[in-house]
Amino acid sequence: AQESVRLAGLGHLHAGRQVAGTLTRAWWPVALLVALLVPRARPALLAAATVPAAFDWLGRRGPGSLPQYIALRLVDDAAYGAGVWLGAIEQRSFGALAPRFTNWPGRAAG
Repeated sequence: AQESVRLAGLGHLHAGRQVAGTLTRAWWPVALLVALLVPRARPALLAAATVPAAFDWLGRRGPGSLPQYIALRLVDDAAYGAGVWLGAIEQRSFGALAPRFTNWPGRAAG
């Protein structure tokens, strides 16, 4: 039972990290719009933008201070996302921005 809880918790943690990464990279224009229009969403979006970067910095002890690292990571994510959006607009295909949810291999998606 303990191992099941541990594995489920880690699965949710990693899924949350993926969602946070997507919000700050490819979907940041949408996340920014939501943050401007929905004040209650701001704490969650702020956490999505800062917590994964903070854990990365703590794990690697990256160069500079933590605030510098987070700021540079946000700039990097914004540049990446801008490229994705510009490419999608240029190609008139937004498939790269569409989420694709999958399940474990061999299991039907629910």
